[in-house]
Amino acid sequence: MMPISQFYIDSLHLMEKYLKCCERVDTVDVRVDKGINDSLRRWGHPPFSRKVLRFYRGYKGGELYTTLVIDDIKGKHMPITYMVVLDDKGKVKAVEILIYREKYGWEIKEKTFLKQFEGKGKEDDLAHGKVIRNIPGATISVKSITAGVKRILFLYDKDLPSGIKVSFLWLYAFTILGFLFAFIIVDQTVSHSPLSGFLHRLMDYYKGNPSEMKFGKSVLELAEVSHFHSFISPLIAFVFSVFFSYSNTSQKLKSAIINLTFIGLLGFILSPWLIKFFPFWIVYIKPLSTLLFLPGILIMGAKVLIDMFL
Repeated sequence: MMPISQFYIDSLHLMEKYLKCCERVDTVDVRVDKGINDSLRRWGHPPFSRKVLRFYRGYKGGELYTTLVIDDIKGKHMPITYMVVLDDKGKVKAVEILIYREKYGWEIKEKTFLKQFEGKGKEDDLAHGKVIRNIPGATISVKSITAGVKRILFLYDKDLPSGIKVSFLWLYAFTILGFLFAFIIVDQTVSHSPLSGFLHRLMDYYKGNPSEMKFGKSVLELAEVSHFHSFISPLIAFVFSVFFSYSNTSQKLKSAIINLTFIGLLGFILSPWLIKFFPFWIVYIKPLSTLLFLPGILIMGAKVLIDMFL
């Protein structure tokens, strides 16, 4: 049996081999709960023995480039420790046997055997004895490592239920519809004027203009509008940002878009009060906050839908 120290040295060398070209490496710990193992059983895959699997995700040019995970699966009598390396599409780039503890069946460590998994994805057939050739005297080990690769692909590419995808699509559609209605309200309220005229009409709408017999919004009216938006708008932004957080986007870009969206939302909610009680120049916060909030929601939603359906 390989010494533990040697195992760590070999695994680190292999990790460096597959991640060396990446500009950044993140780790994602996936907790293997009963639901995941039950799903594996329903698909005919053996459950995981580990409670947590650590995925090493390497990024290049801000995009996901390589994913690497180490796992154990039971052989005939002893567990086999193996590594699966996936490309940016979730296809197998390489499979490595890190520790083989049995006296027989060591042939599965051969590169000619492991090369059969390369390019395979979740939807590809990995039938033992057909696509993945059997090795006489190592049948159980061949079945085990094949099942191990299958379940890693299953966990990596574990799709959201179709109901969630469809629900998010409807949410995005209604959000766009809501924005369209908001533009109609603005157009009918402050008219379609050049920017300077628009800003003056916006000021008159909230602050009032006695010379034109226009009455500004009362504190109660402002509170009613702000109360509604303070509950609904952050909730929509939160849902979009949570889904967006799991998208295939660089972490810096995710943080920037999410933060700018919520900053814009804060300005959007506070702008009626600021316009009402502060000098004219503060009126610019309304279009500026809209330019942060609106594109942020649309970009996050579009990226999530692209990752879901494409």
